[in-house]
Amino acid sequence: MEVKILMFAVLAEQFGGSSLLVEVAEGATVADAIEIMTDGEESKKKWLSPDRVAVAVNQSYCGRDRVLVAGDEIALIPPVSGG
Repeated sequence: MEVKILMFAVLAEQFGGSSLLVEVAEGATVADAIEIMTDGEESKKKWLSPDRVAVAVNQSYCGRDRVLVAGDEIALIPPVSGG
């Protein structure tokens, strides 16, 4: 099944765009989708660690253990800074 991942700010820069479609298996979690999008590359994983990035599915914050369904939209939200 397919889910959409939205990325903002520095994440969009690091991953080359503000969104991407990821194919995940039935019963997959947010953590599974993140693992797929990083292709197992440690340099990409560091940008998406739980202490750096908040996660929302369909505009509601959630944990990475959230089970996905076809068509879900995952938002990866980096920390906000500025004044």
